[in-house]
Amino acid sequence: MVRVVQAMTEVEFPAMRREVASALASLADPGYQRRAWIEGSSDTPHSYDDLTMVMNILYDDTQVLPEPRSRVQTVLLEGAEICALEALEVPLSAALDRLGNAGPVEYLDAPEWAEVVRLASIALAAMVRRGGCI
Repeated sequence: MVRVVQAMTEVEFPAMRREVASALASLADPGYQRRAWIEGSSDTPHSYDDLTMVMNILYDDTQVLPEPRSRVQTVLLEGAEICALEALEVPLSAALDRLGNAGPVEYLDAPEWAEVVRLASIALAAMVRRGGCI
């Protein structure tokens, strides 16, 4: 997994922006997901990271999902990162609706998970291009 070390300061809450980028980095790396979320490997950068925490960051703590546009200028910047997060919301919410409180193994094996990983990678790249550093 890539570690997010800095974020741009053109948003009101840059620390929350870093959290979003870190959560997206977790979602974009299936190898990391298996090591951290399933195996609980201590050699991961954030040994406390798990699927529930990632969802809490995106939906509860920063509230960039399900409506990313509502967080423009506070956590996100207008443009590609908004579009990418809107795209990510589609398969991610479908997985959450279908699987609910299932464990990470079920999520990682879900048919829509490959699309979640792909779109999380695109959303992370969009954030990095706009100013987040990894």
